[in-house]
Amino acid sequence: MSSRRIKKAYRQKALTCHPDKNPDNPKAAELFHQLSQALEVLTDAAARAAYDKICAAKKQAEERNKNLDDRRKKIKLDLEARERRAEAQSQEEVRITRTLEEEIARLREEGSRQLEEQQRLIREQIQREREAEQQPGDCTHRGGERYSQSNITPKLKLKWNCKKDDEMNGGYSQEVLLKLLHKYGDVLNVIVSSKKKGSAVVEFASVKAAVSTGGSHIHCSVFSLQNERTPGKEEEIGKDGAVWTVVGEEESRGKRQSQNALTERQIQDAQTAFLCLVDAEMLIHIYGCRVAEASRVLGDESSSDISVVELNAFVALVYVREVKGGRNMELSSFWSDW
Repeated sequence: MSSRRIKKAYRQKALTCHPDKNPDNPKAAELFHQLSQALEVLTDAAARAAYDKICAAKKQAEERNKNLDDRRKKIKLDLEARERRAEAQSQEEVRITRTLEEEIARLREEGSRQLEEQQRLIREQIQREREAEQQPGDCTHRGGERYSQSNITPKLKLKWNCKKDDEMNGGYSQEVLLKLLHKYGDVLNVIVSSKKKGSAVVEFASVKAAVSTGGSHIHCSVFSLQNERTPGKEEEIGKDGAVWTVVGEEESRGKRQSQNALTERQIQDAQTAFLCLVDAEMLIHIYGCRVAEASRVLGDESSSDISVVELNAFVALVYVREVKGGRNMELSSFWSDW
């Protein structure tokens, strides 16, 4: 804007701001004084340049503040969005955790009921076996009924005197044993031990055939075939002159009682292991525990992130599966094997 236009604008504005024109306005004199100062600044080249610089700086500051406000607004919106997502995720995690806890409690309750039922059945079976063993008299007839009801073929273990370096195995081969035992009844199979000399196992087709080899001791499964009699044992002489030594009632009962005691111990171990079974399944599902990683932890615990609790639960899981598969062991010995 030129100086001429500035002066013209000053005169027009001064007519409206002069104190004589505004006697009722107490600030008219002050306003007219400011207008005069503005004229002096705008008509002086150096003062006007300084004023223009100040105006430009104010304008730039306003633009920066505007951009900063937009950025702050965006940051605020992003922060609020993240807070909403975090809150939703937290609520989802709480829901999942609650659902998981309820599922674990349900599995524990259901598994405990199943375990108690299995323990009850095993205890009843052990009690029935003990009651049957405590009944007086020979067990030929009743034992025969048990074998026939369970469809289990009777098996006898044969032993005879034989030197370790005897290639003829004391003269008893599979064919010879089949010929000797066939007179008592149908023989399904004869297995001569290749590692232990003077030992074999014979499987009869019927209980009657097995009974005829050893008198009335149907429950006895270990016999000794030898050329000399062994004192202190009940003996029967076969038609071929061989001596069949029968294991006594008390010895056989003691063996079965020890087996029953081991079964009860396995029940306790299985109960202890089952407490970790559900946790093991859930840990494997949640944390992705793998057999290879757990095996590596057994060799070097510091080389994996699996905790001791997870490892114990994993071993308990393997133990229960081994017992279920028919392996005869205790939890302490199983852990020492690992």
